[in-house]
Amino acid sequence: VKVSILAIQCLCWVLKMDLPSVRLKIKEITVDLFSVLHKYACAGLSNKGDNYDLVMITFKAVAVIVRDVKHFQLEPDQIRALLLYCEQDLDDYSRQVTAFSLLKAIIKKKIDAPELLDVMKKVGDLSISSNQDSIRLQARQVMLHFLMEYSLGNRVEYFVSFYLSQLNYSHETGRASSLEMLRNITNAFPIKELQANCAAIFVNVSTSLVNDPQPECRKQAAQIIGLLLGRIDNNCKDKLFDVTKLWLEDSKKSHRRLAAQIIGLFVAAEREKFEKRLLEILPLILRQFVDDFQEKIPGRFVLLNPPVSVSNDETISDHHMYHVLHMLVKIASICPNFLKNQQYLDYIETIGDSAQSLLGHAHEWVRQAAVQLLGQIVSATPAIAYAEAINDPSLERPGFMLTDCSNKLRSLTLDLTSQLISSEEVNEKFLTQCMKLLVYIAEIMKSIKLTDDVHSLSLMWLVKRIRKKINYEVIHSPKSIIVRKMCFNWIAAVAVKLLREELEPIASSLLFPLVREMSLVEDNSLKKSAKEAASYVKSKLGNDTYQSLVADITRVLEIKKADRRKERSQLMVTDPERAAKRKIQKQLKKRGLKKRKI
Repeated sequence: VKVSILAIQCLCWVLKMDLPSVRLKIKEITVDLFSVLHKYACAGLSNKGDNYDLVMITFKAVAVIVRDVKHFQLEPDQIRALLLYCEQDLDDYSRQVTAFSLLKAIIKKKIDAPELLDVMKKVGDLSISSNQDSIRLQARQVMLHFLMEYSLGNRVEYFVSFYLSQLNYSHETGRASSLEMLRNITNAFPIKELQANCAAIFVNVSTSLVNDPQPECRKQAAQIIGLLLGRIDNNCKDKLFDVTKLWLEDSKKSHRRLAAQIIGLFVAAEREKFEKRLLEILPLILRQFVDDFQEKIPGRFVLLNPPVSVSNDETISDHHMYHVLHMLVKIASICPNFLKNQQYLDYIETIGDSAQSLLGHAHEWVRQAAVQLLGQIVSATPAIAYAEAINDPSLERPGFMLTDCSNKLRSLTLDLTSQLISSEEVNEKFLTQCMKLLVYIAEIMKSIKLTDDVHSLSLMWLVKRIRKKINYEVIHSPKSIIVRKMCFNWIAAVAVKLLREELEPIASSLLFPLVREMSLVEDNSLKKSAKEAASYVKSKLGNDTYQSLVADITRVLEIKKADRRKERSQLMVTDPERAAKRKIQKQLKKRGLKKRKI
């Protein structure tokens, strides 16, 4: 047996050469190789020992004949036998690699046999059900090679339908493998063949976008739809978009959520060309807000506590609203005329008002998407246009925040500052979006004419709102630094945006929290942020003015510190009960510190 193994190993190399002796003896060699397989390649063959090695090298030699020997074709009986061995080997994990190698050689030669279809069905099952990543990968490769090389006619639909049906497979690996195969099909199929199957792929993969519990599978589904939309022609895209519109009009929120996600993929695929669809979908988009908020709109400036328990309906509603907002953010980013074209003004105003009311939503993702959309809508109009409308009401015109501009700007500012709360779960990206919009609001307010009313809109009024949030965190959440860090970044951005003469009136108020933080002994990231923000203010004001302001602020802080010290020393006489409580709290704190040291 060992001699036979070595002989066949040598034969594998010899067969690759087009030698006269090979041409003469190839038929005999093939018959002898098949006789070895008939004798040793039984179903229960052990995966160890000389017999196993002999079978493996014989299969390899047959694969060389099929793949590399151009002047010889196997007999129909030999092909049937070979496919039978392949089918047996696919059931044995130790010989699956050999089976795939043979199948690749058969498919490359385009050898046709009735039994091949049954073998490929088994390959399809293996690409889903195998526990090994490498086997699933090889099965997908063989299947794609088969679909691309053979003219299967209606049988292509069978294999596409098979993989679509596996999108509900119980194990994640099977669903992921099915999606990967569908991605390969979408990427590799000829356009004509793809367009014939695009509706089935679109509808079935779209359901995975919502129903699949695994984020990675949902991501794969989105990639497939994006790839599909990028390859099919406009006629097919229009038909698929009509289906999407039906979902957007559906009474079920899960369908409307799916439609919002799909429209986002249409926007990404069509880019600026998507603008032609805006007028037909904007009325449907407005209904997404009305249907959800016609009964109850959260109060402005009210921070909603997260619910203790969230029902499935509430979760679907949250996801639906998030994806609607995310879709609008995509449209605003990719279609530049959406926010500037006069024919969309009424829609934009309603969308902006709805997005602002969502700043009181319980779900942070919804609030983040709402802030992002508001930032795009507000910044689409120059800051000076808002200021002029506030200074001269006769200049007000249709558009978001361009009618009753003063009250709406105040309302938006208060809504945004109310998001600045200290929490372990707070999303820094969300707060950054809020601060970016507040920086733009500062650009608006710098051009507003000052009046005698202390409550009128001005830069100083905005700075006071920001400082109020800083002080609140210092008093109620001293261990948290997220709000102060964001506010310091806002101060730095404002200092960069304003001219020196615009910055000077508010410089003292801006520097006060920075100087207080820089005067502390602890050297941490917050102190670093304060120093960085102060350096921007200093570069704009000049060193002399900056040092003078810092000296004044330091003096005020020292006076306040001395007053607090004096008040504490007199507390035992003026309020003994409060003094006793304070003493107990101090002792408990010391005891806690000692325990930590131990």
